[in-house]
Order: sequence, then C-alpha cells, then structure tokens
Amino acid sequence: MKKTFSKESDIFLKNKIDNNNVITNSLMELVLVEPSKKNNIKNNEINILKEIIYLLEQKNYNSSYEKISIINDYENYFSNTINQLKIAMEFIKLIERVS
Repeated sequence: MKKTFSKESDIFLKNKIDNNNVITNSLMELVLVEPSKKNNIKNNEINILKEIIYLLEQKNYNSSYEKISIINDYENYFSNTINQLKIAMEFIKLIERVS
C-alpha cells in the first residue's frame, strides 16, 4: 500500500508543479517527487501527504483514508490507494468480528 501511495503522490506532486517548461517536463519524468521528511513545508497538501505516509507506516488505515479525502481532487490521484485502504479496513472489521 505504501508503494502505491508513493507512486500516486509522485504523480500528484508533479501535477502541482508548473509544467509549462519543456526542461522541467523532461526532468520530471526522471525523478521521484515526494514530501521532504527534514524540511518544514508550508503547503498544506504536502503536509497532509507527510501525515498520510506516517499513518500508513503505523497501519492506521481509517485516519489515512480521512486525510486523503481532504486533498483536493483526491479521487483522481489516489484511487488505487483508496481502494487498498477500503480493502484493509474491511479486512480488519472482519477479523474483529471473528475474534
């Protein structure tokens, strides 16, 4: 799930960067873009991505899902992660029922 989220975050962040420059477009295809773990960032969406990474590492799927839904146009960028989160949350509910 973390790999899927990482790939979708990369696409999301690349789309947020001004892509009108030919050089920038060419370079963006070669690099992976992700939120910084060391620097303070003022962009709220990037901070939310950082929080989601932490929540996924903690296997806190409900909160991850809630945070993703805060992001503008999240359905278009994070559909695979959302589907995986729904499966994980449903699986946990089933395990809790059986226990």
